[in-house]
Amino acid sequence: MAEVRAYFQVAYKRFGDSVPKLIDADFVRGIDSSDDGLDVALMSMDLSTEKCMEYLQEPRSVILERTALAGKKQRLEAAQLKLERYYRG
Repeated sequence: MAEVRAYFQVAYKRFGDSVPKLIDADFVRGIDSSDDGLDVALMSMDLSTEKCMEYLQEPRSVILERTALAGKKQRLEAAQLKLERYYRG
């Protein structure tokens, strides 16, 4: 059983070592040396400030959920503080 575990650990580490190398080769270095028209596509895109802000803007539902969760967090922290004071004193 120990031999099987040892083989698994070696295979797992080899897999873990090869994934970052593949990402680097395919995505990071692949973009630099590619001639697939990426430059032409980027030049033809509308990169105005308004359009970039629109791309970066979060959906309204995410903003509302974050606000609700922040309010809930504040209420829970206040309740925790009251409980800590109650049990200390």
